[in-house]
Amino acid sequence: MDGLDPQRDGDIFALDIGTRNVVGMYCRREDGVFRVKAHVSMPHSSRAMSDGQIEDIAHTAETISAVRTELSRATGIDFTRACIAAAGRALITCRHTSEREVDPTEPISDGEIRSLELEAVSGAAEDLADSDGFYCVGHSVVRYTLDDYPIKNLSGHKGNRITADVLAAFLPVSVVNGLNGAMDMCGLAPESMTLEPIAAMNLIIPPELRLINIALADIGAGTADIAVSKDGSIFGYAMSTIAGDEITEEIERRYLVDFDTAERMKTADTDTISYTDILGFEHEVNREDLIEGLTDSIKTLSKSIADQIMTVNGQTPAAVFLVGGGSLLPGLDGMIAEDLGLPTDRVAVGGRNIQLKVEIDGGSTIDPLLITPIGIGITADGNMGYDMSSVILNGRKIRIFDTKALTCAELIMQSGHKASELIARTGRGIIYSLNGERKHIRGSAGTPSQIAVNGHNVSMDHIVRPGDEILFTPAVEGRSAVVTVADLTDDRFVTVNGKRFNAAAVVTVNGQEVSSDYQIQMNDEVSVHAVSTVEELIDELIERGQLEPYEVMEVTISGTAADMDRELKDGDEISIVAAEEPPAAAEEEIPVHEETDTEETVADTPTEQPTNGDVTVYVNSVPRVLTGKKEHIFLELMATADIDTKSLPKGAEVYLMLNGKDALFSDALHDGDIAEIGWRMMDKRSI
Repeated sequence: MDGLDPQRDGDIFALDIGTRNVVGMYCRREDGVFRVKAHVSMPHSSRAMSDGQIEDIAHTAETISAVRTELSRATGIDFTRACIAAAGRALITCRHTSEREVDPTEPISDGEIRSLELEAVSGAAEDLADSDGFYCVGHSVVRYTLDDYPIKNLSGHKGNRITADVLAAFLPVSVVNGLNGAMDMCGLAPESMTLEPIAAMNLIIPPELRLINIALADIGAGTADIAVSKDGSIFGYAMSTIAGDEITEEIERRYLVDFDTAERMKTADTDTISYTDILGFEHEVNREDLIEGLTDSIKTLSKSIADQIMTVNGQTPAAVFLVGGGSLLPGLDGMIAEDLGLPTDRVAVGGRNIQLKVEIDGGSTIDPLLITPIGIGITADGNMGYDMSSVILNGRKIRIFDTKALTCAELIMQSGHKASELIARTGRGIIYSLNGERKHIRGSAGTPSQIAVNGHNVSMDHIVRPGDEILFTPAVEGRSAVVTVADLTDDRFVTVNGKRFNAAAVVTVNGQEVSSDYQIQMNDEVSVHAVSTVEELIDELIERGQLEPYEVMEVTISGTAADMDRELKDGDEISIVAAEEPPAAAEEEIPVHEETDTEETVADTPTEQPTNGDVTVYVNSVPRVLTGKKEHIFLELMATADIDTKSLPKGAEVYLMLNGKDALFSDALHDGDIAEIGWRMMDKRSI
C-alpha cells in the first residue's frame, strides 16, 4: 500500500494464526507499558487449517494478507516482519541437562549461560528418536546449578561448574514449514517463533508466579495447548486435539447445518438463535437448549484437558487458567475443576487477572481471544522467542534460527561448506630424512577465501543480520610439495660402455635404489652418495656387482686415457675394460641409474621457508606446527581438523575451545596453546 511508514525497530506485529481465525496485533512498549495499538481478527474463508496445522497454505496466506492489509490501513505502517507462534499439534517434549567447567576467577557471562542452554537443547534434540523430523520451537530452563547448588540466575557468579536443566519443545517439520510457507507467500518475514502455550504463559503467569504449581490451557479451535509451572519454571507441556471444533461439529450433526453456520450458532449470545439447515428449512433454537445438548461434548473436552494436565503434572495443580476462544464455552471451567478435584474458584478464564502492565488503546478489555497474540508480542518484546531470519548466501535463501550472534563463518559452515573452504590451506608439505638430516618442504600458499556482505568485504567474524546478501568465494588450497630424486642431485649424465648413467649421485630410499624421477614420500629415509671421480664411479659399479673387478683396467674418456682421479663431467663417454682383455660387451653390463635417452625435466630445488613466528599448538591433543607467519590465528587450525560440515548430522554445529574457553576464529595463537575443535548437536532451528 502506498503512503505507509516503514516498520520501525520496536514495532511488533504479533500474528496468531489459528485454526479458525487469524489475529494480527500491532504492539509497542512505551514508558514501561506494553501497549496494544491496534488489532484485527478475521476468520479463514475455508477450513484451511486442522488441529493447528496449515493444510491449505494458499488460503491461509490469503487470510494473513487480509489481516496485514487491514492492520496497515488502521496504523499507517507497512508491516514486513511478524512474530508468530505454533500450536502444539504432535508436540514432543524432551528434558536434558548440560554442564560445563568454568574459570573460577572470572564471572559467568550471559554468553556462557546462553551457550549452556543451547547445549542442553541440542542434547534434548539428540535424545529424540527421529530428531531430523522435528524442530525445536521453544525451551524453558527448569533449573540452574552452580557447583551442584540450585541457583536462580548464574549471571555474574563465580564457580567451577555450572549446569542447566532444560525442557525443550519440538514440533514436526511439516507444522513449522507450513507456517513458513504461508508467511513467504504473503511476503512476511518471520521475525521470531514460539509455542502458543509459552506465549500465553509469558503473559498470564510471569516468572515471579511460577513458584506456584499452575496449569494453563490455551483452548483454540483445533487444539488445546497446555503448559504447567512449578518451582519457578515451566516444566511441562502437553496438547489435546479435542478442542473447539469438536463442539462445532457436534452442532453440525445435531442441527444438520454446515460448519460456518454451526460456528455462528456456537458463538451467538442471543436468547434465540435462528438458522437454516442444509435442506433449506429455517429454524429457531433456544440458546439454553443448544448448550444443554452440547453438555456431553463439553464434558469430553473437559476430561481431555484434565487428563493431559494430570499426565504432565503428576498431581492436581494449585490452580488452572483457561485462555483462547474455547475457554468461553459455558460451564467448561466448572467441569475442569470437577475433573481435577479443585474448588471452582481455582479455575479461572484468563483476561482480568494479567499481572503485567498491558494496555489496549481505546480502553478495550483483554478478553481470552487476545491472550495468545498479546503473549506472542510480549515474548518477542522480551527477546524470549526463537529468532527466525532469512539471509541470501550465494543467491540461495537460507532461513536460520537465533541470528543474534551468528557469524559469517558459522553461517557458511552451517550451510554445508567445509572449514577448509574458509581458510587458505597451504598445500601439503613433505617431511623426510636426507642423509640423516630432517627436511621439511612446504607446499605453496593457498588463495584466501573472500566474504562480502551487501557488497562490502567483511571478516569471518562479522555478525549476520536478517536480510543480508552474502557472497562467499571459497579458499583454494595451495599446491602440494613435490620433490623428486632429480631435485636432490646435480645431474651429470655419462655413458659407460655404451650405457647412459646419472653419475651425479647414488640415491637410495628406505634402503632401495630408485630412479631419478622417483617422488619423495612422507617420512622417506633418503640417502644420497655423490659419485664425483672415475675411481668413485668404478668402485660403485664393482660394489654393486655391475662391473667385473679387473686387476688392471683400461679407462678411456672419449677415446683418451683417463686418470682415476679425473672429475666426471656431464656428457662423458667412458670405456672401462680389462687391460689384457677386449672391452666387455655393452649388453652384459648392468648400469647404475640407467636413464632413457629422452631429455630430463629438472624441477627447481625447493628451499625451506623461514621459521620466524613458528608456534606449536596442541589440537585435540595432537601437536600441530604453524609456520610461515609472524602471527597466527585460530582459524588456521580448522584445516587440521578437517571437519566435513556437509556430512554432519542435521542440527550439528562446530565448536571451538582455546585453553578451556570458547574461541573465535580471530583469536591469536601462541606457542603451547591447547585447542579443541569438534562438533555437537544443537537445537533444530535451521530451516
